[in-house]
Amino acid sequence: MKKILLILILWVVVINLFALLALNRFNLKSDTAYNWIDVNQFRQTQNWNIVSLHSRWDSAWYLDIAQHGYIFKGAQQLSNIVFFPLYPFLMKLVSYLTLGNFILAGWLLNIIF
Repeated sequence: MKKILLILILWVVVINLFALLALNRFNLKSDTAYNWIDVNQFRQTQNWNIVSLHSRWDSAWYLDIAQHGYIFKGAQQLSNIVFFPLYPFLMKLVSYLTLGNFILAGWLLNIIF
């Protein structure tokens, strides 16, 4: 069991170091694949913060659901009602163990799953 845990910890450290280096070394250009993405708003910048590395894409939606629940803002605005409830529910439960840190709770759940 100790060997498996050591391998898991080593793997998480290696993957996170690689992700940080890739994020800050490659300096990717803005994504213009979709016409609804504002190129000036979503610029990739160098950032060495490991927490923000794991808080991307749909994570803002899941964080919003875990913190405030589902909210329908009307037909013409984006709402968080299209996301499944299990992951935000588990984030809410694990956040009690992480002293209210929802990003850390989601990160721990991702490692477990």
